[in-house]
Amino acid sequence: MFRFFLVDEPITGDLTYFGRRHAQHGQLQLNLPETTSIQALAVAQAARLLAATGWTADTYLNLLTQRTDELLARQAPAAGDPVSLTAAWTVSFDQLARDHPAALYTLTLLAWLAPEPVPLTLLTHQAGEAGTIAQDPLAFAELTTTLRIRGMAEVTTTTIQLHRVPAALLRARTRRDITADDDQDATWPVTTVRLLAAGLPEDPWINPPSWPSWRALLPHLLFACDPERPWQPVTTEVAYLLSRVAAYLQTRGDARTALPLFQRAYRLLKDLYGEDHSSTLSVASSLAVALSELGKHQQARELHEDVLTRRKRVLGDDHPDTLNSASNLAVDLSKLGKYGQARELTKTPSPVPNAFSATTTQTPSPAPATSPSPSANWANTNEPAN
Repeated sequence: MFRFFLVDEPITGDLTYFGRRHAQHGQLQLNLPETTSIQALAVAQAARLLAATGWTADTYLNLLTQRTDELLARQAPAAGDPVSLTAAWTVSFDQLARDHPAALYTLTLLAWLAPEPVPLTLLTHQAGEAGTIAQDPLAFAELTTTLRIRGMAEVTTTTIQLHRVPAALLRARTRRDITADDDQDATWPVTTVRLLAAGLPEDPWINPPSWPSWRALLPHLLFACDPERPWQPVTTEVAYLLSRVAAYLQTRGDARTALPLFQRAYRLLKDLYGEDHSSTLSVASSLAVALSELGKHQQARELHEDVLTRRKRVLGDDHPDTLNSASNLAVDLSKLGKYGQARELTKTPSPVPNAFSATTTQTPSPAPATSPSPSANWANTNEPAN
């Protein structure tokens, strides 16, 4: 935590308080090591802007993420400031590019992730030289030490975190960059999605040991898959990540938060592959189960009926996925009081529990060994059953 001094009173990163105190007392006195001078400048200039506009810290941070250039243009240096914040960071980035290009690559990758701490293990999945360095403990320690000493990131034994201001500046600086000479689709948003797909933890479905890893990656997965980002070349991977995040939330009992993620994944896959594709049907089935868990049994019934019809046509009546869909539909029919129809569906031998004996039991199947390619079949992902 950086400490900033106003007159003789120490405070710590509360920008609203800092701006109010700065407005009251005027002259800012900074007592900081040289390595944190840019962070000090960031807080000082942000404080003046908060004091002048009356914005809250949340408003400032949202604008920093969404309208970086416009916001920082308003943060002109005061008479006592040596340079503007943007200029100060630009000099630092340029120096890092000369001294340690792989460190700048890693720093930029962090900028395109969420502002929360990033597990160091995720960075071992980087491409190129940065990935090679991340897999070498000595070389990676040298890289992270460089970022820490220069005040660019906070590093612990398990995580690394980039400050919001340099992150916003790096995103603005690199939004049109290509990260690989032989791949014109490899923009930073695309590269970030690929990194997360490569570093995804084990399937979360009824797998508590994997949950801490999912919890740590959750903000980064949501940030990288934001619908406003230009990640279209990796739409399949985005749909996959959304469905896996939703599965994690669902298995933790949070079907309400999982539902819109399943819906997004389902729409993306329908547009890409059509309604009969196995991946589309797998996510549709999970979406229907989430609807059922939220008590939306009529909507769940309609979707389960559609999935069952398509699976019978594509896979056959006796395929395990078809039987799983029949069992799911039977549960929703029983919830709607359609006991006769539900009983008819459960007369066929099924690998999943009878709808009348275990209406909430989930039936996992083997998880995929790798992240998806554009032609990936997701039939092997853990698909819940009512």
